[in-house]
Amino acid sequence: MFFTHSELIAITRMALYISGADGKHHQKETNAITSELRRFGVGHEESASIITRSLMMSFDEAVQTISDFNMEEKRYVTAFLGVLIMVDENIAPAEMDMWRKISSKCNLPTMTLQDAYQIMLSLSR
Repeated sequence: MFFTHSELIAITRMALYISGADGKHHQKETNAITSELRRFGVGHEESASIITRSLMMSFDEAVQTISDFNMEEKRYVTAFLGVLIMVDENIAPAEMDMWRKISSKCNLPTMTLQDAYQIMLSLSR
């Protein structure tokens, strides 16, 4: 799977919406986001740039970008955002609500947190 720079920015934007939904930004969440960017060949300095640029992207712009993904890419995005909810070991209702909102707006596949975990685990092998 390959994502363009602008697609990674949109994914990161949604990840930051999930991360901030509970009103707290945990280092574990930031680490998970940068770790995922590394999966796609993004180095440390470029990660900071992507995060900064994602903060300038509107929700609607990120929705428009992700909505155009194919089903495999959408499945990845859904799983990544789901795992991000769990990474701080506190599943906040606000994060779950944000995951549902993003999934609905972007027409992402429905899955449970367990499904998300299993998908992301399989990508690590």
